[in-house]
Amino acid sequence: MEFMGYREGKQHGSEGFPLELYRVDEGHPGYIMACHWHRECELICVHQGQLRIFLDTREYLLNPGDVCYVAQGVLHSAQPEGCVYDCVDFDPSALLAQTRPARHLLRRLENDDTMISPIVTSPVVRSCMDELLAAVREQPDGWQLIALSALFRFYGAVVQQKLYEPASATGSHRLTHLKSALAYIHQNYQQHITLDELSRISGLTPKYFCRYFRSMVHRTPMDYLNYCRVQNACVLLEQTQQSVTQIAYACGFNDSSYFTRCFKAQTGVTPLGWRKAHR
Repeated sequence: MEFMGYREGKQHGSEGFPLELYRVDEGHPGYIMACHWHRECELICVHQGQLRIFLDTREYLLNPGDVCYVAQGVLHSAQPEGCVYDCVDFDPSALLAQTRPARHLLRRLENDDTMISPIVTSPVVRSCMDELLAAVREQPDGWQLIALSALFRFYGAVVQQKLYEPASATGSHRLTHLKSALAYIHQNYQQHITLDELSRISGLTPKYFCRYFRSMVHRTPMDYLNYCRVQNACVLLEQTQQSVTQIAYACGFNDSSYFTRCFKAQTGVTPLGWRKAHR
């Protein structure tokens, strides 16, 4: 398991088949999806409850049966409400661009002027998604071919039903600065980080940086920093034998009692309770 950071650096799936499925429910450490982005595309399918998802400067509410398409490089986060959902991360270029029609289609849909609509639910799209999820989850003989077929049909439905729209560059410059601050947090969360450092990295004044950060990330910078520290602590609690105090210091907390309070506030259990439940 690896904490889903500001930009995921892990390989999704295998090198030969870069596609991976994640089932997320209330027991998942990333149940509340932190702001991040990745070079792959992502399909999110809601099965139960509601998922409020934020894509760059836009906000959407997903209900059961809805499918959300997250394009490459889009900053996204989500707030679930009694939600169970699946995420499929995949590299469309590596999987689909082996034929000329597919290369042409991907260039057309992922250029600077056009983007696939974030909410792409239709009966055909849902059918493709159900087939894709079943193939990846159950992995019968030939499941990779079934998954590829579902993805091809998904993109075909997008074009046939015109499920795309003009791309918007609103706030793109500020988003770049925000990503720089997020990158710094995830690379240095073990260290002491100040608001002055983050605002300087973002190229914004401290006051404006805090306001913009909260409007986009839906947390204050320091709250987000502690969130990242706790998420990484979850990984260490599951995968190592380190003590709670050792993990607290390893994740940037200088007081184990404060670490325990932050941990319980975010997860609902103590660090030892988390370790017991997730071993």
